[in-house]
Amino acid sequence: MSIAMDRQQGREVGRRPSSSAPQSAARLKRQRSLSSHGGSNKKMSLSPAHSLPPVKPASVKVEKSARCVVERIKGGKHPTLNSLFTRTLEIDKDGTPYLYIFGGARDLSIHQSVVTNDFYRLNMNTLEWTDISAELRECLDAGSPYRRRLLSHSLPERENPSSAVYHCDGRTFFHVFGGTDRLTMNPTNDLFVVDLHRMTWERIVTLNEDGKPALDLLPRSGAGSIIVDHKLFVFGGWTRSSDERYIIGRNVNSFSVLDLHSRIWVVKDRPYPPEVETLGYNISIYAPKAYQGWKLLIIRNKVEDDQPVKFDDNFMWIFNTKTYAFTKQENGGDVPPPHAWADVCPHRESEKTCVLYGSINEPDPESGELPSDLWTFDVLSDQWKCEGFRRELWDLDCDLQYGLRHSLKFLSDLTLHLRTLEHVPGRGWCLLGYKQPDNTRKKKKAAPEQDYNRTWNVCVTLKLENV
Repeated sequence: MSIAMDRQQGREVGRRPSSSAPQSAARLKRQRSLSSHGGSNKKMSLSPAHSLPPVKPASVKVEKSARCVVERIKGGKHPTLNSLFTRTLEIDKDGTPYLYIFGGARDLSIHQSVVTNDFYRLNMNTLEWTDISAELRECLDAGSPYRRRLLSHSLPERENPSSAVYHCDGRTFFHVFGGTDRLTMNPTNDLFVVDLHRMTWERIVTLNEDGKPALDLLPRSGAGSIIVDHKLFVFGGWTRSSDERYIIGRNVNSFSVLDLHSRIWVVKDRPYPPEVETLGYNISIYAPKAYQGWKLLIIRNKVEDDQPVKFDDNFMWIFNTKTYAFTKQENGGDVPPPHAWADVCPHRESEKTCVLYGSINEPDPESGELPSDLWTFDVLSDQWKCEGFRRELWDLDCDLQYGLRHSLKFLSDLTLHLRTLEHVPGRGWCLLGYKQPDNTRKKKKAAPEQDYNRTWNVCVTLKLENV
């Protein structure tokens, strides 16, 4: 069981489900494995950490391999490498792709972190960050459109919420559901909606079918969500009731469906069918065009903190958004091995292919590092394929495991921190991360606390053939 330490108030709060006692804390080592999938690992020693001064705006493109291109993210205030945040890629009216990230926990030291309401937007064409937190205004509805008030309030702080985008009346709405509250450190059932055009937001009061507020909706943190037509689908996550403050959290093995127009939960906390058992938390969900747009591909993620992600016969499901039925998704070919963490992203244009990026749960015997690689899955042929990116990813000399806490008690807990893979139309498959500025490479080793000022300052574009 991983433990979230609220050092400022001197209390210990259980965070996610686990089946065994925590191991001793150890500084997490950065990935280093030169072998491709199926090959033997070459053992190498670790390079020391360096002091990390603020990143200067730059525009440097460095091609390290035939399949990987590293670009320095340009000016603007760069967000810190928060863990347990939510992200959404959105295509604007003029075709510009923007990556939105919200919330998460910022590490202040080895033993201390703080839940944030950081809200940033990255222009994926120009690679420029914009801090939009200060631009937001809360919209208070007093029951009449003539009495609405706009206050300069940012969104509440949330850790590990889920997000989804909805288009209506020519505007784009960013939905944030659930997540762990900063003050109580308990999961919530809150729903916030941000109008990305007007830069306003409001807390939505959702309803039961009898028209009363849905106060008894199960709180969730780390849920997976997606919007299809005008309905918000929420799956999985973990929860803990208010009287279980110091009790280990438990997986939520149910789903809910909200009608965004009526704000009524047409399905509320319905249990999964017996054959599904559990989908865990931080679930990957998308709607492939190959499924006619009304079926979802759901890929199970972490079930327990101290257990790897296992790609067995029950880790992929097709969900019918009309009948709410689950069907097992067949998969064959080069099925990925167990992973310490995994992140899955769909192809945004054809959406017949998804790519899994993660860390194999087999550390190098000498260095203890976790090798990373990429797998592609074709939803038409039901086949997995390993793309063999291990060597190229290491040769980049970038930290693509952003937000990793040096105080992690479980090596396999990385799935909650590494969420960077996106497919950007016109650019390709991208990973965001940190690359040490060139002028600091030769400086002496610094204290571990200085490592927590790292920011997202590079975008790595991956060239996948026939994907």
